[in-house]
Amino acid sequence: MLKRAVLGTAALLLAASGLAACGRAAADAKQGECLDGGGMMADLNKIKIVDCASPDAKYQVSAVLPPNQKDKCPKDGMFTFSWQVNDSTMCVKSVKR
Repeated sequence: MLKRAVLGTAALLLAASGLAACGRAAADAKQGECLDGGGMMADLNKIKIVDCASPDAKYQVSAVLPPNQKDKCPKDGMFTFSWQVNDSTMCVKSVKR
């Protein structure tokens, strides 16, 4: 019985850790994570990390580079989108559906 309870708790913690990324502030995003629209594109404080399969996913972090490296961001069509945040350059691309 105790073994089952421990395994159940471990499974619950593992599931929760996978969901923990969603809802965090966009400034904490890692390469490959997706972001919602959050209102105005330029306001990083209003943008949140969401599941990439979610219909709310509008942008995906394509790279996190050293500061002031916008010119090295992967292009999304004709344009490059990025923010300077947490002493790094966060490059984003549109989520294509």
